[in-house]
Amino acid sequence: MTDKFYIGIALVLISLVCLPLHLSIIWLFVSKKEYGERMSFKIMTSLGVVDCLHLLAHFMTGLMTILHTRIHVVVERVTGTLILSSWVGMAGMIFALALNRIAVLTSVKLTKSREKSLFYALATIIWLSYIAVTGLHLTNDGAVSYRIRESSFSYVLTDLNYYLEKYESYWILFLLIMAFICYVGIVVWIVLHKNFRPTHLKIERREVKILIQAIIIFVYMATLRSIWHLGPQWYLKNVAVVDTLNILTCLVGGVNPLLYLTFNRSIRNHFFAMIRANFAKHRTSVEPSKPRVRQFLQSSDTDF
Repeated sequence: MTDKFYIGIALVLISLVCLPLHLSIIWLFVSKKEYGERMSFKIMTSLGVVDCLHLLAHFMTGLMTILHTRIHVVVERVTGTLILSSWVGMAGMIFALALNRIAVLTSVKLTKSREKSLFYALATIIWLSYIAVTGLHLTNDGAVSYRIRESSFSYVLTDLNYYLEKYESYWILFLLIMAFICYVGIVVWIVLHKNFRPTHLKIERREVKILIQAIIIFVYMATLRSIWHLGPQWYLKNVAVVDTLNILTCLVGGVNPLLYLTFNRSIRNHFFAMIRANFAKHRTSVEPSKPRVRQFLQSSDTDF
């Protein structure tokens, strides 16, 4: 067994652990009224959907790495497309979450109707960009190929991909820079108001926790994206570095739910309550079969 086999196993295991966890958190955000009514959780739900597609693609990448083959051209195309286009969706949702933190934490107050209109319009643009990039990569001119040696995907050399790669890179860079500006602005605003207008600074603790989570997610993703984008000549010469980057990139889908569970007591309580309820439901569905077995044994005894 080669090192690549263990890298493939790691990608599969990370995906199998993080994907159900993430789906459970998304279900909580959608089903619980206290989360569904808040715009920040709607944005995190959209981010979670993109993360889940990203994890699904890494699961398939793990299988391709274990088998040391592309499996099929369709599998290769779809898997590579989901991995590359997911960066567009994730960067967009991170920017949307940063804007939401400005609206909630600073003096830029929006009415509920304006907040809805703004963020629904932004979410529509982000999703359309994500779908457009995905659609283009599924064409022959926008195809991506799987490099077996590095266990990573690259753009096929075509005229469309020449422009598509530049568009994706600059668009993701723009979104991350805008998110960074938003977070710097929020920190500066809080510091200034704390020093000069402390009586006017009233921020709910839960909103600060969401801010901390958003910044951690931003830093993690921006660091990975910078390494992937700025250091190809460096990391492609070292397979171990590429393998590490692949695992860290796969973990992008696991960072979010772990942060939600760590920082939010209500999410944590709902999550474990849901697990206990499902476990209890499973037990009650199994236990009724026991009296039937006992009744069968008693009837057998009377027959003999």
